Amino acid sequence: MEKDYDGSEKRKFKRIVFSAKDKVMGVFTFPKVSDDLISYKIADISAGGLRFIVFRKDDLQISTGDKFFLQEIKGKTKLDVVADIELEVKWVMDHEMFEHIMIGCEFLNISEAVQTQIDQFVEFEQVDQS
Repeated sequence: MEKDYDGSEKRKFKRIVFSAKDKVMGVFTFPKVSDDLISYKIADISAGGLRFIVFRKDDLQISTGDKFFLQEIKGKTKLDVVADIELEVKWVMDHEMFEHIMIGCEFLNISEAVQTQIDQFVEFEQVDQS
């Protein structure tokens, strides 16, 4: 845990966190590793980026600063426009005691229109879940 953390929110965009029952999946390509399409559970999304979950057994070799591509999002039709976007890994949460690894990423080449669509989705879903 960071000693400097003061509890304040540092996010630029509001995000929505998905539960396991939401089954929101991201389809990714990792050019550094392979050209194959690989699907992982998306844990949350905002207009600035997303966080996804990798099972340790998958042995995905990924580090802070790596770049890769989100090809599409499955499970939420309102996020169909979020496709063909480059991502950069901003942080990796990898604790040996957990069976999964969290990867936090920033969108790199996202258009303003797609950012707006994600913002609207987050706002609507936040209200809709209440």
